Amino acid sequence: MTKVKMKGVVRAVVGLLFAFTCSAFAQNALFLRNSLLAELKPEEMDSLLAAISETLDQEQLNKPLIWENESRTISSSIAAVDAYQKDSLACRQLTLTTTKNSAQSVTQYGFCKVDDIWLMDSE
Repeated sequence: MTKVKMKGVVRAVVGLLFAFTCSAFAQNALFLRNSLLAELKPEEMDSLLAAISETLDQEQLNKPLIWENESRTISSSIAAVDAYQKDSLACRQLTLTTTKNSAQSVTQYGFCKVDDIWLMDSE
């Protein structure tokens, strides 16, 4: 992954963390603490975010990408399920289905592309 794309992924993470507090579907800014993804190591989170970015960049919708952490204890199916426009930006609705042991969570997020970087849609 190039440094430019990695910076975009890092910006997306920061955007995710801060946007959750203002978005309609946010539970709180510390959403990871109580999620199935809470125990990911930093490098695993980087890998997951890269997979999310890759999924958002795909032209085809509803084509899930499967991601697993290093120890294969957590997996996520990542799929862009809808494309939309917002303020002249190309946006996508993303579904993240995460499984850990027998527990599963399904979350949806909106992302819009700004200067070739996917940022979370806060509305």
